[in-house]
Amino acid sequence: MQLGDGDGSVVNELMNLESNYSDDTLPNLHQIAADFQAQLDNDPGSAEAQAALALWLAQALEHRLAYAEIASTYYASAAFAPALLAIRTGTGSHVLKRTDSAQSKPRPRPRPRLRLVIGASAKRWSAVALGVLMLTLAFTGPRIWQNQRASVLSLVGEVKQIELADGSVLLLDSDTAVRVTLQADQRKLELLRGRLHVQVAHNKAAPLTVQAADTRATAVGTQFSVSSNGVIDVDQGLVHVQRGEQQLLLAAGQTTSDAQEIQSSDLQMPDWSRKQLHIDQLSLRAALEQLSGYLPSRVWIRDDPRFARPVSAILDLNQPVTTFEQLVIAQGAHIERYPYIWIVHF
Repeated sequence: MQLGDGDGSVVNELMNLESNYSDDTLPNLHQIAADFQAQLDNDPGSAEAQAALALWLAQALEHRLAYAEIASTYYASAAFAPALLAIRTGTGSHVLKRTDSAQSKPRPRPRPRLRLVIGASAKRWSAVALGVLMLTLAFTGPRIWQNQRASVLSLVGEVKQIELADGSVLLLDSDTAVRVTLQADQRKLELLRGRLHVQVAHNKAAPLTVQAADTRATAVGTQFSVSSNGVIDVDQGLVHVQRGEQQLLLAAGQTTSDAQEIQSSDLQMPDWSRKQLHIDQLSLRAALEQLSGYLPSRVWIRDDPRFARPVSAILDLNQPVTTFEQLVIAQGAHIERYPYIWIVHF
């Protein structure tokens, strides 16, 4: 889809865009954002396309977040193309700056030492660029696929409540993606990313199943929470949990660990629903990973045994960036900030 090719106004072109994507969900927003990015890539100087994009971005926070994901992936790859091209051709980055007149004249053979320095520099920058690019794609790639499959989503930092057609109520934690399937004889939720709390509407004929990784939780009418790593926390009623050959029956006040062991739980509602995270003797790595789900940037934590040290705290989710920074600094670690990615290390 191209913007700015005709004589219509900016508003008309924007309305044409949104008529093709009338369902204002994140998957469709990503497609609109990709169309804008493609047009700006083809014609960077188009005032019409820039005005249409500015108008669309101003309409909603969801628009800006969707465009940020598309643009971050695009610029991560585009910004590093010259260095990678220079290595691929074996000529060095200085070739990209030659003018037509310089190309028409015989070029003196560069000194071997100078050529080696330029080549080594290009290789070093290309290695760094490729590393950052791969990290960006590693984080954004799965998210785009998850968003395409999801029926309902929550934004980063948002706790969102949704009532399903069967009367069940979902509470989505920050940056959560869920695929919903409701049929006469079965109700299925596939947790693609994040965490959710579900209040199941009673229906013996169609039990509700939540699939998270390799864990399946089934209930007829109860309340429980599920994380994408398969941890189940039951508030009310009974929940049947299956992971591979292992099967468990959880009652109110019980939870499973990552190892699928039954433990007691004092919380009646997940702490994240109150904009808090209760960390009790959790590894620093696990605490940072949980907190990173509330940040606008993705987080990569380097391998270091010091991230295994236990920490206990009540973390404020109203200002997650500040909370994350304070936890990292308090533990003597550091943050390297790149577009869309933070790297945490000692």
